[in-house]
Amino acid sequence: FLKGNGFFKKWLKEKKVVCYGPIFPLGNYLSIKGYFQLSKLLNNLDNILIHMHMPPALLVGFIYKIFNSKNCKYIYTSHNDEPLIPNKFADKLFSNILLKMPNKIIAISNSVSNYLIKKYSINESSIKVIPYGFSNSSYMPITKEIMSEELNYINKNNIYLGTVARLVEQKRIDLLLESFSLLKNKSQLPFKLVIIGDGILSEKLKRYAIDKKVANHIIWIKNTNYVLEHMNKWDLFCLTSEYEGFGLVLLEAISSGLPIVAMKTSSIKDI
Repeated sequence: FLKGNGFFKKWLKEKKVVCYGPIFPLGNYLSIKGYFQLSKLLNNLDNILIHMHMPPALLVGFIYKIFNSKNCKYIYTSHNDEPLIPNKFADKLFSNILLKMPNKIIAISNSVSNYLIKKYSINESSIKVIPYGFSNSSYMPITKEIMSEELNYINKNNIYLGTVARLVEQKRIDLLLESFSLLKNKSQLPFKLVIIGDGILSEKLKRYAIDKKVANHIIWIKNTNYVLEHMNKWDLFCLTSEYEGFGLVLLEAISSGLPIVAMKTSSIKDI
C-alpha cells in the first residue's frame, strides 16, 4: 500500500496475501526512495500484473513504467466521474497521458466509463465495467453489548432519516441539513437525522446545523463497523451527493429495505 497504516493488512494476511507498505509514508509520490523500494520488491518477479487503484496509484505506476524495463501488465481502477487531477490546467495537460498508459481500465459503473470516454477520449475497448459486489454476509457480526452501545440513540417514538457519507463537498451534506431544516419547520412529527461519517467539513457542518436550528435533532456518528444495523433502525435513507462513482451505501440501504431519496445524477440513477 502507498501510505497510511495498512487498514486491510491484517485481513490480507489471513487470506495468505503478502502485504508491503507504506511505500510512500509521507504521501510524496515523487519520492525516489519509494520507487527504489518498489523496484526492489518487483525486480525478482516474473509475469507481473500491477493493479493501480485510484489516481495516486496510477501516477506511481506511470513513473515506475518510465524507469523500469520489466515487462509488466498494468490495470487501473477508476472510481469517480470527476477529473483525474483536481487542478484544471494539470488535468488537461497530464490526465490523457496517464490514462493511456494502462493495458486495461476497470470502471466501477457505466457512469464512470462514459465519463472517461467523453472527457479523456479513452477508447471504449480499453474499459471494462465491473460494478461493486455486495453481500451483507461479509459484514462484521455484532454482539448484544455492541448493539446496545451503537444504537443507544434509538427511540421508538422518533422517525429516523439517515445518511452515510464522508463530510466533504462532493456529498453536499449542507443540502441535506437545509432540507432537514425545512422538514422540521413544516412538520411537528418527531424527525431525527443520523449522519454517519467524518471529514474536513465536520465542524463547519455542525455550525451550519446550529444556524439552521436543527442541531438538537441530529445524531453525528464519526464511524462504525455496523452500518447495516443502524440502517435497519432507520425509516428513510438520503444521499445528496453531487456525483457518485457507484455509491455502495445505496446497496446497503436497499439491502436494509429502506426507502431512498437521492440525487438523480451519475451512477445513482443507475443503481
